Amino acid sequence: MTSEPIDLLRQREQLREQVAWHQLRYHRDDDPDISDQEYDALVARLSAIDAALGPSLAADAGASPADRVGAPARRDLRTIPHRVQMLSLQNITEQAELEAFDRRLAGLLPSDFLPPRYAVEPKIDGLA
Repeated sequence: MTSEPIDLLRQREQLREQVAWHQLRYHRDDDPDISDQEYDALVARLSAIDAALGPSLAADAGASPADRVGAPARRDLRTIPHRVQMLSLQNITEQAELEAFDRRLAGLLPSDFLPPRYAVEPKIDGLA
């Protein structure tokens, strides 16, 4: 093993700890200490390292916080099922990504449905 994979393994462990910490601050404590953009950058870097290590060195990739959404649910809140599946724009920042989302959504609809129409409003994190 060369020093590059060893460096990546160290970076991965540091990023895993950071991402897990920020997930707890955001999802469990409702008290984030970095911006969404900073958090997304950490997760993107962690995902890139996991991909660079490949399956042989990232065999525990399922353990990566980049593979999970959120943190353990608070027990004092009630679960409410959604009648219709909620879809996510993920971290769309480019027009082409938005158009790809629109195509994916349209592909999920029966062919006799009208094209999707959208309402845009500010995101309130944590409410779904």
